[in-house]
Amino acid sequence: VRDLVIRKNKFIGCNYGAARRAAVVDIFAELAGGKIAPPGVHRGVEVVDNSFVSPEGSAIYIHSSDGVIIRGNKFVKPSAAAIFVNYTRNVRITGNTLVGGAKGGLKIGSNCNPGTVESHKNSGF
Repeated sequence: VRDLVIRKNKFIGCNYGAARRAAVVDIFAELAGGKIAPPGVHRGVEVVDNSFVSPEGSAIYIHSSDGVIIRGNKFVKPSAAAIFVNYTRNVRITGNTLVGGAKGGLKIGSNCNPGTVESHKNSGF
C-alpha cells in the first residue's frame, strides 16, 4: 500500500477465532515461497486517533513498511504489546495511551533497527 490512513475507528474485542492474526491492524507482506519482504513494501502508513479495546494479540502490527506514523491512539488491555514493529524502518510513535496492558506498549522485533523507530510522549508505555 501507499499512503494508507486508518483514522478515528473504535475496535472492540477484535482478533479472536480461527482467522486470528498478529494484531487487529495487521500490515505485512510475504514474497513468493514464504520469504520475508523487506522494509519499504508498504509506505506512508498512518494509524491515527483510533481506540483499541481488549484486542487479542497486539492492536497494531507493522511489517515490511517504511515511513509509518502511529499517533493519538488509545489501547485498553491488549493481550500482547499494543504496537509491534518488525522488518520496518522510519516509524514515529507519539501521543498514544496504554491502559492496563500487561505486555507493554511497544515491541520492536529483532529484524527492525531500533534507531529508525522514534517513540515519545506516549502514556503507559
